[in-house]
Amino acid sequence: MKTLYVAGTFDDGFGRPSRYASQLYAALAQCGAFGADWPNEETVVSNGGNYSDLANLVDRAPEFQIIYWFADMSNDYPKLLSQIKKSNPHALLISSKNNRGDYAPLHLMARALQSRSNLLLEFTREDSRSKWAATLWDPLGNIYTDHVTDITAVAQALAQRVEQLSAVQRIGSRQMGAAIAAPDQSDFFAAVRQQAERFHSLVHAVNQGRLLGNVSFRCEHGFPSFRVAGAKPLIFVSRRNLDKREIDAAGFVAVEADSLDEVRYYGDHKPSVDTPMQLRLYRDLPEVNFMLHGHTYIEGAPFTASVLPCGAVEESCEVHKAISSVVLSTGDGRYLVNLRGHGSLVMGNGLSAFDAVPYVAREFPEHQLAVKKETVAVGA
Repeated sequence: MKTLYVAGTFDDGFGRPSRYASQLYAALAQCGAFGADWPNEETVVSNGGNYSDLANLVDRAPEFQIIYWFADMSNDYPKLLSQIKKSNPHALLISSKNNRGDYAPLHLMARALQSRSNLLLEFTREDSRSKWAATLWDPLGNIYTDHVTDITAVAQALAQRVEQLSAVQRIGSRQMGAAIAAPDQSDFFAAVRQQAERFHSLVHAVNQGRLLGNVSFRCEHGFPSFRVAGAKPLIFVSRRNLDKREIDAAGFVAVEADSLDEVRYYGDHKPSVDTPMQLRLYRDLPEVNFMLHGHTYIEGAPFTASVLPCGAVEESCEVHKAISSVVLSTGDGRYLVNLRGHGSLVMGNGLSAFDAVPYVAREFPEHQLAVKKETVAVGA
């Protein structure tokens, strides 16, 4: 895949290259991050330069599938990181932050979410004589290296996670027409609001920037009185970036139940990014009418095997494998599963599926370590 690697300092002159970034680039190449035939024309590198060069690279962002953005510049210049995903929303973006003690982990997660970075490298060191130590984060609060000074080890962990994310299947979406009002399911909406309050106490206690997951329900089963003339069977999914503590019928987006290769939705609001995974689960589990996803874990529930990003189609297969091993049932078709490094999913036939779910807070940060924490050697 075509890759852009940007690092170093950019200013009004010629800038300054980053020695660390040069070494990391070489180590990534040795890991095969840029293809077996590296160096090649598919990899574009810019390590330091004039700010105008940096702006031009942002304009070229749509050319690349993978973008490493480790550029450093004065705060007097307009920030460019947030523009990358606006021009190329499907790119895999790895950004960085030099942290001299000014940023708590919560601030780093907020930065990653705001820029829509898929991964973030945090760099720290005790003083100017110390080696830089790298912690590799994802926006869900998972870390893959913890204050590691060995550049080769950092490159290995970074290349491995980039490879995993590059293999994830995602599908697009398409607006089909005017919004379709959700049926009145007052009891369900009330149950969701109650669960959202629980999530808020568990999730926001450690991470104030996190949202509370998503919810959905189907209309082809269990709602015989609801009909939309000429419409296909529908799944109603909560819209993006909505506080579920206040959700009602207006907070749901109608999605065609069979839109597995392209999410076909109605209205001006897009449904949750987890919609592709949930549509597949509704197809495969006809007894399920309701789903509730939160960024907490469920005590005693089985775990999926892999850490997958929000929106990954493969997560539905992982859920199937998890619930095939252990099913916690209330007699009302309830399935409980933990999505590793992500949260949990409750699926059920009726509202009793949401009764007495033993939610617990996720560890923050949650360690998915390829390399564990090292002692940073002063003067090394």
